[in-house]
Amino acid sequence: MNQGEYTLLGKVLKPHGIKGELILKREELAFNYLIPEFIFIEINGLYVPYYVVSYSDNGSGHDIINLEDLLSKDDANLVAGAQVFIPTTEDILKNPNTASPQNLISFEVVDLNEGFIGTVVSIIETKGQNILQIEKDDTEVLIPHTREIVTNINYDTKVINIEAPEGLIGLYL
Repeated sequence: MNQGEYTLLGKVLKPHGIKGELILKREELAFNYLIPEFIFIEINGLYVPYYVVSYSDNGSGHDIINLEDLLSKDDANLVAGAQVFIPTTEDILKNPNTASPQNLISFEVVDLNEGFIGTVVSIIETKGQNILQIEKDDTEVLIPHTREIVTNINYDTKVINIEAPEGLIGLYL
């Protein structure tokens, strides 16, 4: 890929903890992008791919990202200050709420208060936001895919953690 095939996601601020996690500050225009399974960190002018194990919003507008090959604080320090890119795809350009929504099908959804909600069977793409269509025991649950609700996506365990607004899940289950 050449430089025009990437979209700037943000910048690595610093390591988070001692296990190689990073604090990512997103660019203003990238706040609605879903972080895909692979990101690219610019190192010495090259875009180096990293597999995203998990990511979550730390509550202060930054993301905490766990990457497969960064296992210690020393590893994380090597990319501190670097810019982070995602592939520029038609999906991102058409709908900034998603980089690859179909990757979330078959993920389990767990709510902070209600526990296991069900399994994602489809992504409903709308103009304003994507909606996770979840099934549990033949019951459909619809959850908006927003940064305020989706708190963590773990690609290794295929689990999406959410914190649904009070009463939303009760409408379905």
